[in-house]
Amino acid sequence: MTGSKLFGVAGVNASRELVEALAADPPEGLEPATAVLPAVWARAADELARALERERPELVVCFGQADGRAQVEIERFALNFDAGTDEDGEERRGEIAPGGPLATLVHAARIVLATA
Repeated sequence: MTGSKLFGVAGVNASRELVEALAADPPEGLEPATAVLPAVWARAADELARALERERPELVVCFGQADGRAQVEIERFALNFDAGTDEDGEERRGEIAPGGPLATLVHAARIVLATA
């Protein structure tokens, strides 16, 4: 499971808080491997790849934070587009995988896991 370090104007990153809480007190039968990734585009993918190589998990869940949402949600689409500025000041606007599909349907039902 991954979360992200603090970024932007938010005082807390809920994804980091969730991952740290699950690591500290995992549900019975779950042996989570966790990582808190930087909010820096050039380093986040590399750190995720190293964590996957080290842990060799059966399942990967990457949590993120979407400001303005009152609940945790599973994304329905993976978008092939970056738009924004990371904590190192790198600005991206464009395709992540040039020539790939704009969006890919995530094969999981949209569910609400918790409410604020």
